[in-house]
Amino acid sequence: MVDTICRTHSHIIHMTFSHADSLQSEVVKKELFQENVNDNCLDLIDQLGQLSSKHSDLYRLKAGIKTFKQLMAGEPGSRVQDILKKIELLSPSLTRIDSSEPDSIESLKRRQKESAKAASELSEALQGEIRKESFIRQKNYNTLNHIIEEVKQEPNLEEAYNIYLKDETQLTYSEFWASIAATIASIKTNYVDFYSSLMLQYADFYQAYTELQSKAAGAVSEGKDGNYIKWDNDVMDSAFKEFENKIASLNNNLGTVPQWDQLSDTEHQQMADTLKPAFAVDMETGKITFDQSALSACPKSPSGGSGSGKSDVDMASYNAWLAAFNSMGNTFQSNMQSFAQRYTQANSTFDNLNKVLSSSITALLECAKAFLSN
Repeated sequence: MVDTICRTHSHIIHMTFSHADSLQSEVVKKELFQENVNDNCLDLIDQLGQLSSKHSDLYRLKAGIKTFKQLMAGEPGSRVQDILKKIELLSPSLTRIDSSEPDSIESLKRRQKESAKAASELSEALQGEIRKESFIRQKNYNTLNHIIEEVKQEPNLEEAYNIYLKDETQLTYSEFWASIAATIASIKTNYVDFYSSLMLQYADFYQAYTELQSKAAGAVSEGKDGNYIKWDNDVMDSAFKEFENKIASLNNNLGTVPQWDQLSDTEHQQMADTLKPAFAVDMETGKITFDQSALSACPKSPSGGSGSGKSDVDMASYNAWLAAFNSMGNTFQSNMQSFAQRYTQANSTFDNLNKVLSSSITALLECAKAFLSN
């Protein structure tokens, strides 16, 4: 009987100590979990802070994009770079007519049309790629928001947050994640989508130029002898007017620099410098327009070719005009490539941000699931 009581008592004592050990283990496990959550949340805050939790930092980031970054195949923006490279490598249009060569005018017209057609096709491909990247970016952004909604529903994460971070952030758990979601949305809208929209508009602008280039081939024909060409001013005047009307229409779509009224004078200048040379910014309103200085500098017709109808223009005058016209096209192409560097950098930055935040938030969720399964 005594033995039985002793054995029973010993069993009870063992169970009591085992239960105490279990409780202690749970406390340790919970503390480790909370510390892990704390570290992950602080990392998340730090990552957002580095990329720019304030709009002023964001605009400084934009203004700092000056150097060309060659993207690896498969990276966001790499296809855009590939297309722009093909545009750069297009066979150049003839810059002058050599009257001593047979069929020189027909050769010029053929080269102009071929060049315009190839550039137009590549411009369309560029627009398609930008839209594709925009779709992928939106898809990834939606996925990130879904992950944020998941983590907001984890009570264990909320408890750890309330213990370690609430006093520091002065935000509830829900408000904390709402602020992160709002920051990401702001970066997407005011940074990468802003650049994407402008890049798409400039590709459209360049597409309109290729139409002007093609029509320029129809404004010239054989002259009265080898020293002259026949210039059709009506054709070119109409083509220039169509181009200018297209620019005016596109200008209406460009809008203003996001939150212009919240930026300092220094930041106004930084943004204006960043959008050059492709775009100009009204320093009073922040309104964005295409830089048309190259268009303004290009004469609409060669010397002796103004007025209505057709006229004979000497070869030297036409060659001078042709050089100015081609120079305008080269400027537009250079401007597009320059702005594309900013666009691809913005797209790459947001893609990296999306990956980093998704990884950090997923780590929090896995941490919570591991805690619950143990």
